[in-house]
Amino acid sequence: MLTPCPSTRVTQVGPTQVLTLALLEVVVYAANKRFLLIELIGIADIGGTVVIHCFGAYFGLAAAWVLGVPKDDAGDSDSSSISDIFSLIGTVFLWLYWPSFVTAMPGDSAQETTALLNTVFALLASTVTTFGISAWMERSIRPVDIQNATLAGGVAVGATANFALSPTGALGVGALAGLISALGFIKVQPMLEGKGLHDSCGVHNLHGMPSVLGALITFVFLLINDDCKLNGSCQEEGQAVMQLVALGVTVAVAVLTGALTGAVLKAIGQPERKFVDQSAWSASPPPTGPATAPNSPPKIDAQA
Repeated sequence: MLTPCPSTRVTQVGPTQVLTLALLEVVVYAANKRFLLIELIGIADIGGTVVIHCFGAYFGLAAAWVLGVPKDDAGDSDSSSISDIFSLIGTVFLWLYWPSFVTAMPGDSAQETTALLNTVFALLASTVTTFGISAWMERSIRPVDIQNATLAGGVAVGATANFALSPTGALGVGALAGLISALGFIKVQPMLEGKGLHDSCGVHNLHGMPSVLGALITFVFLLINDDCKLNGSCQEEGQAVMQLVALGVTVAVAVLTGALTGAVLKAIGQPERKFVDQSAWSASPPPTGPATAPNSPPKIDAQA
């Protein structure tokens, strides 16, 4: 749960702020999940699309908005070829293990198999879509798109992973998630940055928008399939509406408590120079003098 949240601003705050954020967020997350989403609303969300991804994303974004856009005159926040390569390795591991994240909670083997297949199909679709959109709109395949948007299918399908989506339905969910996530990195994130919302790792694009999409898909599926046989609270009449209520409550709680947490972090104080570790850790001194151009991230020729 903490992964989507601190990633929005982990590079512009110090260890004390990160620890404070973790302590506050975990408490709010647990209360929202247990008392509101499960006991009061009865959400159907086997893969944590709303419970984990949506809450963590908008909690972190609200805190980042309060903290503001950090100054980076030295170009410390720019990526390098080394960081891009290591991030791609992390993406491969996440892609491979994501089905096991989603299938950890099913109550029987049949639901486990369904959730596993739906997750794999969704990840496959989001991966293919991301490569296509990145190559088409950027004229080259950008590492930042591949590092993140390829996983968007797993985020979006989590709420419906144990539903009888069919392979076509799961592929459709993944393709839509990959599309909006890639467009988020290419178009939405620069626009939000200009409006004062700093999202260093693109959490809104990978966790925020795909989780909202997944919740809306759950609503539509349950609205059409009122007699679907699912475990837990999804057997209750009116579950489709409850999914929308859960989404609205989660976003509201996350934004409100995230903004308050951001104010607390701002009061604690931020490092004088962002995006470097020297203010908190024993490390090599940061470069001084005029800023030097960072290594350009590698690009893959889309025509190759």
